[in-house]
Amino acid sequence: MTRNWHTALSGMVAGLVLAASHGAAGPARAQAPAQSDLMAASATGPGMGAAGSAQRMVTMPDGTTAPIAVVDGDSVTVDGREWRLRGFDTPEIERASCEGERRVGLLAKRRLEAMLAAAREIRVQGGTERDRWRRPLGDLLLDGVNVREVLIAEEYARPYNGSRKKGWCSRDSRDDLVPGPLPAREQRKGT
Repeated sequence: MTRNWHTALSGMVAGLVLAASHGAAGPARAQAPAQSDLMAASATGPGMGAAGSAQRMVTMPDGTTAPIAVVDGDSVTVDGREWRLRGFDTPEIERASCEGERRVGLLAKRRLEAMLAAAREIRVQGGTERDRWRRPLGDLLLDGVNVREVLIAEEYARPYNGSRKKGWCSRDSRDDLVPGPLPAREQRKGT
């Protein structure tokens, strides 16, 4: 059964804020968050985890360790250099095209921070390829699981292969998010 993207988004926004206030993370159904709750979701600075914890260390491809911090839902800094995480895209925060995109971008960042804070083992793989801004491209594995798989499964991200990105905002309103996959809608069009 396909869920409506807006319904899923509302649940994620409310659930993450509610869960964060109770020390957990992940989508859940609850009341919509206040603007102050969304601002709190972005209040952690460089070097700080979801709860303002000390900076974490990551094992590099060569076996050395370096500090890691979350930039946004699909980028991290490793030893002060920004890495683009490969294979997925999350909404923008700073360059958002609508308020809905910015809000979900903050939630994706907060979810990645929470996963990083909870991980026992943190590894990056790759780094030899570069994106068009010359950032190393890599995979972030937390306890052996690629964050790409989790963020896509939890609908904080969508698959991305490096080609032109789809927008996150609808054409009708600069404050609405584009619906996700809608097979039922496509079936109705054909009838």
